[in-house]
Amino acid sequence: MSITPLRKKDLIDYFFRVEDGNRSVSGLHHNLDAVLKEKLNMKELALVLYHSAIHAVNGVYGDKIKAMRVIENHVQGWTDKVVRQSEGHTPYTLSHIVEAFGVLRLRPPERLREFLEPRLIAAVPAMHERDMTSMLGGLARLGMPLDKKFYQAVQQRMPQIKHEFPAQGIYQIFHSLAILDAVGQLHHGKKKLPLNDIFTPLLNDPQIRQKLAEREDDASRRMLLDSVYWFKGETPLRYSPETGDKSFFETDVAAALQHAGAQMKDTKPHPVSRHRIDLAGQFNKTSFVVECDGPDHFVRCTDNHTSMLDGNTLFQTALIARRDPGQKMLRLPYDVFYANMDNTEMWEYLLLAVEEAKEGSYIVGPAGDLLSLNEGFDPGLPYEDHVGHQILPPAVT
Repeated sequence: MSITPLRKKDLIDYFFRVEDGNRSVSGLHHNLDAVLKEKLNMKELALVLYHSAIHAVNGVYGDKIKAMRVIENHVQGWTDKVVRQSEGHTPYTLSHIVEAFGVLRLRPPERLREFLEPRLIAAVPAMHERDMTSMLGGLARLGMPLDKKFYQAVQQRMPQIKHEFPAQGIYQIFHSLAILDAVGQLHHGKKKLPLNDIFTPLLNDPQIRQKLAEREDDASRRMLLDSVYWFKGETPLRYSPETGDKSFFETDVAAALQHAGAQMKDTKPHPVSRHRIDLAGQFNKTSFVVECDGPDHFVRCTDNHTSMLDGNTLFQTALIARRDPGQKMLRLPYDVFYANMDNTEMWEYLLLAVEEAKEGSYIVGPAGDLLSLNEGFDPGLPYEDHVGHQILPPAVT
């Protein structure tokens, strides 16, 4: 069936408006091709990416994964147009770009990051609460720290806008700051970013604390307590314990490791964070824990289509390591596992590697090797996908 060409205005409207019966993956592909042939300004480029991303993850185009891949396949062409823009680098435009990549769980091309970073720094002094929340949230989800100058600019701007944030925005800001501080440490080791100097004055502000008291659902409470624990080393309130049955993924992993010779044990919520580790096991005299990481724990890299742990997962890893520095923790990607689920030899090799490994945190690589997160918790250690460079959840999950 042929698709009637749209004028530029109608093409842009296509991405802004949601109309029943007028959305499909093929239509998205066609209209992204068409709109990127038009002469677009910075704001139009930002909003085309933002709205297509939001609609994709909300299932407007049908299959979410396929729609996100269509957008990913257009990002390099979209970037070609963005880096030629000499104006329009407003907080509104830039925050929508960063948020869009966060929604897509897609690391932008390196040349785009290099283009955006100085413009982000320059835009911070004019940011309002919505721009700041979107900006920090997108960076945190992607696990993508920026130059220290960016955070210094945020530190100067935050006192001027801190009372504009709604209660939920404050929880989100706190969590984003903690994630970015952890990711910064993983990248830069002992070189400190000024994020605690942003966090602490916010936490101590009476009006901020009053807003926090207005909203205390479990999810917000956990974000707050994780953030306070990260920056202060203590929690002022008690966490609610995580609940829930084991997933099919966790059950499959436990069976594979047990078949390879490990003794699997019941897990309990951690006494401080109340986080329930997915699996715990023992091989000979070596104890270890396993976090079974599904697709929501990863972001893709536009430049090479590999995947890496997202910011929230890196933060969780750093928190667990801080609370239990003497344990061995494995992060097992779902596609690595299901590509080798019946490969008992590989899991035997993995258990031997765990036995010999130092205490710390590791990603399980595609051959059962351990990729260390101990040397600065470097999140730039991608593992190669074993399913044709596509992150697609297996049917069993």
